[in-house]
Amino acid sequence: MSRSLHFVEIFFIIFFVTSAVYGKKYRQPQPLCVGHRGYPVEYPENTILSLRQALLLGADALESDVRLTSDGQVIMLHDLQLETTTNGTGLVSERKWYGYIEYLRTTKGGQPIPRFQDVLELLKKENRGVFVLVDIKDDNPLEIIPALAEIINSYSPYDFSSQLYFGLWDIAFLPITRKHLPNIPISHIGSDLEIARRDWFDQVENYNLEYEFVKKDNTGFVNDLKKKGRSLFVWTVNEEEDIIDTFQVHRKIDAE
Repeated sequence: MSRSLHFVEIFFIIFFVTSAVYGKKYRQPQPLCVGHRGYPVEYPENTILSLRQALLLGADALESDVRLTSDGQVIMLHDLQLETTTNGTGLVSERKWYGYIEYLRTTKGGQPIPRFQDVLELLKKENRGVFVLVDIKDDNPLEIIPALAEIINSYSPYDFSSQLYFGLWDIAFLPITRKHLPNIPISHIGSDLEIARRDWFDQVENYNLEYEFVKKDNTGFVNDLKKKGRSLFVWTVNEEEDIIDTFQVHRKIDAE
């Protein structure tokens, strides 16, 4: 528990409703700590430095956001506009990587903006037991999916299927993701349990839902996920009381 509390305001807390994650068996499944944009309290979010430091500090996995540039490069950035976290200006979708974004630095810490392949290199070379939740916001163009697929496939025969989750907010992204990356597990990210049940139930391997809604659920949704053998991630857990509660909720689920 001390490690989880150490990551307050930094990490998602994840709890699983199955005892198997990527083929690894756990006698007593327990919550995992996931570096939300790395370790952004101390390091610039979504940079390789931030992601690496989160792992060095003890994170079990990582979460990071992707954006598509005007010249088809996938970069790790949360917002649509560059000025939020970098010394650049304008929308990512209207700026080129080559000749512009490649030279930018984060306003906090002066770190370069990584591309998606930089994250894959981090997984492949240093952290083969780590997975990354790739957050694909619904304001991305659908074209980001084949762009991601091309990058992943360029590493063949290396298999990233046990090291990546594609997090989708919009159901419109599901068919194209299945088409281009049939072996990558998909997570639905959202805040609405009704939508999760109506549109996504039994369509994806994982559900990544806002904790406040999961905590108040009285529809049996979590139990239904367990029966289907699906896993559940929750976000974002910042308070000690809620961190403790994720353990208690998890035990209740496994006892049923």
